[in-house]
Parts: sequence; structure tokens; C-alpha cells
Amino acid sequence: MSKIFKLTFKTDEDENYVINVPNADGSLSKEKIKQAMDQIVSSNVIVSSVGYLIEPVKAELIETVTSTVSL
Repeated sequence: MSKIFKLTFKTDEDENYVINVPNADGSLSKEKIKQAMDQIVSSNVIVSSVGYLIEPVKAELIETVTSTVSL
């Protein structure tokens, strides 16, 4: 099973910007995730085509199960 965090941020151009983080640790607390997202915003290291990140919107943990089908 693979796990990905989908982190959504609001930009200064009133658009959403999404960062996908592979190999996510599903045991992280809400507080730790929020703290990491706040750090991403405050560091100003990401400038997207839709503007600067100004605030976290939501974080989603996506779990994918892959099953091989014999043909």
C-alpha cells in the first residue's frame, strides 16, 4: 500500500496549489502536519505559476492499494 500526503495551499492570486508528498507517514499528528505546512508558507521557497503560497487549506492522506491481475 502506498501513501501520499496531498497538501493544498491558497496563493496570493486566490488559487489553490497542491504539493504531493510520497511515502507519507500516516502516523503524523494534525499539529505536525499543520506546522510543516506553515513552515512551507513562511519560507517562501515555492513560487508557483499561480502565485506565492499564503496559507494552508487542507491536507489529505491518500492510501492506494495495487492488485495485480493475472492474465
